[in-house]
Amino acid sequence: MRASTSIFALTLAAPLCWLSWASVAYADDVLAGANAGRGKGLVEKSCTSCHASLFGGDGTKIYSRPDHKVKSLSQLVARVKTCNVNAGAGWQVQDELDAAAYLNQAFYRLK
Repeated sequence: MRASTSIFALTLAAPLCWLSWASVAYADDVLAGANAGRGKGLVEKSCTSCHASLFGGDGTKIYSRPDHKVKSLSQLVARVKTCNVNAGAGWQVQDELDAAAYLNQAFYRLK
């Protein structure tokens, strides 16, 4: 009975290990191929004025405030997607990734 319990536990653990590895690989690859230079232009055109109105004229404070909510690359991409929808910017997925790459390079430095 003990051996079958161990085999059952390993059968359940293997997919969890793979999912853990896959999420790390996703974090490493999520911005692969993104163009931070292009992202900078997108952010300056579509984000800065809204963020400036929220932070007393300095829109970059949203990225550098001590209590910022973004702690990982996947959260950064999700936040950019949310802002894209809320602001009605009409960005495509590549635009969102380019903007996230710029924000990560300039402010967050997440790995």
